Amino acid sequence: MPDVDGFQVLEQLRSNVRSASIPVIIITGKILSYEDVKRLDAPKVILQPKGVFSDLETATEIQRVLTVSGILPQPTGMLVKQALAYIQQNYPRSFSLVELSETIGVSKSYLSRIFKIDIGISIWDYLNRFRIQKAKELLLLTDESISAIAARVGYEDISYFSRVFREIVGCSPRAYRQQAHTSAAG
Repeated sequence: MPDVDGFQVLEQLRSNVRSASIPVIIITGKILSYEDVKRLDAPKVILQPKGVFSDLETATEIQRVLTVSGILPQPTGMLVKQALAYIQQNYPRSFSLVELSETIGVSKSYLSRIFKIDIGISIWDYLNRFRIQKAKELLLLTDESISAIAARVGYEDISYFSRVFREIVGCSPRAYRQQAHTSAAG
């Protein structure tokens, strides 16, 4: 959208009586700030970071939102959005569920439960997927070593990073980089 950003579109939708209750799924590649999250504090607004979920998971999420029964109440959904923003801003470093839940202001079991309901996967699955998405970007855009990239996205152990990468992407980080460079050259 050339002159309007997604926040403005959401504000316009919510300010019109005819479109105020339409469910909105925001798919973004932007790392959200807490100010961004506050701007998304509206009924039936679901946040889905770009590249973290498969096409099937995204389609399932759209179906869930359209059934309305699968949507958390607005204040509860806002807690999940705050957790997403915290994870996105802090993914390069280690942090605990206790630290995350204390920052959000809820118990760790409650946060884990509402996160799974709203996002569809656990907090740690989400964190791993988000880190691997960032690693994929770095593998494509830089010539940094795989161990340096692993450290930049929050993995201290290169073997663990490689194992998680393979589970999520289906190949090793090295193979992913080689495939990408081969595709770009061909």
